[in-house]
Amino acid sequence: AMDYSDPAEAERFVKQQMHQAALRSLRKRRELKRIIDADRTRAFLPVASGDRHLNPTPAPTPAPTPAPTPSTSRGRVPGIKWPSSGPNTSDPADQAQLAGCIFDATGLANSVARLGANINDLAKTCRDVQFDDFFNSHDAHTKVCSINLAAVIAGVVGLATSGATVADSCTFTL
Repeated sequence: AMDYSDPAEAERFVKQQMHQAALRSLRKRRELKRIIDADRTRAFLPVASGDRHLNPTPAPTPAPTPAPTPSTSRGRVPGIKWPSSGPNTSDPADQAQLAGCIFDATGLANSVARLGANINDLAKTCRDVQFDDFFNSHDAHTKVCSINLAAVIAGVVGLATSGATVADSCTFTL
């Protein structure tokens, strides 16, 4: 780590490292902005054509889609064509959805770990607490136990919320 005996030199080192970190962050932000701007111009601004009439020729009518076969409907719902594979990872919208799914799943894992830690704390702090002790306003041990109990209840609710969020944000990958 840092081994500076002179406080001014240590401060200079810290400032230099902070400056380098800020520059790295700025470069990453500029690169991200460049990527987003490049995708935005490709996705939303069509190539200008020489035809600038207000009433362009209508696009041809697409051919009717054939009836689904057993291999395309996967046997789930008749008449619905299911995708043959997962998300298209070259599509920015699918990438964003997949990233959201991953973040939500990580949050769910955090909720499970937090709930386990709170249950462990509850088991340790409430070992000697009786039900009648909750009505004694001068017992700090019981207050800690009740706070841990509230944390476990909130953790269960948070776990249910995280599970529902993951189920909602990750459905497109199924």
